[in-house]
Amino acid sequence: MVNKKGMSYSLEALIAITIVLVALVTVFNQLPPPQRQGLSFAEKNGLTCLRSLDQEGRLRADAVTQNTSSIRQNLVGCIRGTFNHTVQVCKNTCTAPALDRDQDVVSAKYYVAGANATDPTLVILYIWSSL
Repeated sequence: MVNKKGMSYSLEALIAITIVLVALVTVFNQLPPPQRQGLSFAEKNGLTCLRSLDQEGRLRADAVTQNTSSIRQNLVGCIRGTFNHTVQVCKNTCTAPALDRDQDVVSAKYYVAGANATDPTLVILYIWSSL
């Protein structure tokens, strides 16, 4: 004869496991996807743009003279995607910029020296999604 008590315990355990799995799937399907993937692309793109400006000879002189508006203008055609940006140039110390953004902001840092100066100059490109 079949043990009915053992079968009912097994059925009860199966139902409990199913309820737990359904609850977990429901909870994890409602979480928003992480936004870090797009920002990682923005960070790489920003660094690539700064490097290409430097290789074209359009970054060093502006960085040494701290001409952020010229650097920002040169970056307009280079940064791909739906991203906004701003530039900060630092000689000895950098202060945190006032970026009032609800989104995540990434930064690409690029050191330059030369253009009649031997002191390293730090160019920081801040990028955030415009969506």
